[in-house]
Amino acid sequence: MKGRWAAAVAAIESPIAVHYSASDPDCRLYYASAQVGEGSTLMICVAADAVALFVKTAYLTKRIKPGEQKWPPPKQSKGPPDSSGFTTT
Repeated sequence: MKGRWAAAVAAIESPIAVHYSASDPDCRLYYASAQVGEGSTLMICVAADAVALFVKTAYLTKRIKPGEQKWPPPKQSKGPPDSSGFTTT
């Protein structure tokens, strides 16, 4: 991860997804895109302890790990129109 400090900070400040860790209830996994060489992009994952407020580790990965998504909230199906005629989410 040498030379990827800015990418790790960006993952925490502007993630594309945040998941709960399956192995540590206090840990959150922050995902963002990271440029790796000329024209190659991977994901950077930053594992941070949300209770003790420190970064545990950061690594490059090809995909987001399966697990409960904290942010953005999973999309819900649209409900029937309310009395104003707008559909609810």
